[in-house]
Amino acid sequence: MAERIKRILVIIISFSVAFLFVALAWFLLDAGFFIRLGNGIENYPNSLSDFLLYLIGYGDIAVYSTGLKIFITMFSVLLLALLSSVLTVSLFEWQEKLKINPSAVLYKNAYDEIYGLFVVSTRQRDLYDVKITLHLTVANSNYEVEKTIAYLPKNKSFPIVFKAEFGSVLYRFLKSYADNKTENTLLVCMVSYVDSKNGQNYISCKEFKLFPENGSNCIYPVLEIIDINGKKELPSFLKQLKTKAVALKTFDDSFCSDDYVFDLSLANEICSENIKMSFENNNTVIKGDVKFSSETRNPDAFGMIVFDNPYTKDWVLFKEFNGILCFDTFVEGDITLLFEFKKLDGSLIVKRIPEFKSNGEWQHFEYQLSQLSDDDLCDVKELCFTVKDTSYLRKGAFKIKNLEISCNDRK
Repeated sequence: MAERIKRILVIIISFSVAFLFVALAWFLLDAGFFIRLGNGIENYPNSLSDFLLYLIGYGDIAVYSTGLKIFITMFSVLLLALLSSVLTVSLFEWQEKLKINPSAVLYKNAYDEIYGLFVVSTRQRDLYDVKITLHLTVANSNYEVEKTIAYLPKNKSFPIVFKAEFGSVLYRFLKSYADNKTENTLLVCMVSYVDSKNGQNYISCKEFKLFPENGSNCIYPVLEIIDINGKKELPSFLKQLKTKAVALKTFDDSFCSDDYVFDLSLANEICSENIKMSFENNNTVIKGDVKFSSETRNPDAFGMIVFDNPYTKDWVLFKEFNGILCFDTFVEGDITLLFEFKKLDGSLIVKRIPEFKSNGEWQHFEYQLSQLSDDDLCDVKELCFTVKDTSYLRKGAFKIKNLEISCNDRK
């Protein structure tokens, strides 16, 4: 309330000074014309207050330059119209029912996950059907994420948290700063809501940048673990975080983790009669001991270690960020290791890329996901390491480590 009253007072004082300056300038110029006509200044019939009253629409005055009077009158009309418009807008803003705090923060939780914290504050009305949307424009592409809150009571502040997970709006926003591609990047927080009293729909918007020079409408990265629970005064809490973040002048790439590592401990073995699974080095290496017991070749027999897809099923997102699937493998004995990964319908996307055989050393493998079509990557189910029974494949072992997807589109 005090801030808005202050703003209106500043507007009135500013325009009053402008009118006073114009009146003074006109008074001096017209008095000059009067003196040039051979008159003494003591006989000049007008005063400064006469000019000031005329400018704001009260009374008339006798002047000695008709052209100047017409020009000043037109200028005064425009100045009055501008004052009326500015006051009208300010008075409408007086009725604003929701405010988006111009400062937001990025923070890490105890699991090194990145979140963006925005704050909205209600005014004198309860609000319903509140939709908070982050809309991002990067070059010619647009992305959105939305949260819906059924009810916000009046006169309170609320934290709105969005996760900066891979491919999300915040992730892409941070990526644009990490890649120095901010010229065509625009992040807008839009909040739509219904006024509980009149049932009308309203929308509030606020644009955000990372490290803007003027310090307004800013997202401040805070490289520390924070707890937003139990914070009663969120705006002041934001100010404290903002103060702590002032020294951070460059973007930290650690906000965007580009490596998506598979947890080897979550692997499953298939056809346990042919393969035994174990772990080494604190579960950082997985081992498969393979032995086919049949005396004759069984073309249908196989042993397999399977990793369910722990991330998004749509790997087109990884392809978009130039994702590389990679791992290290070590093969022992007379076996050939095949690598496959499958779609949700069970069909193979990639098979035997390549065949790994024993050579006495670790082998590193990388596969560019850009080599596959969007249709191949749209619903990935699992990754499989398979050994099949052949007339000459009997027993051996293989090890797998560093199974991950690395996304690095730095130019």
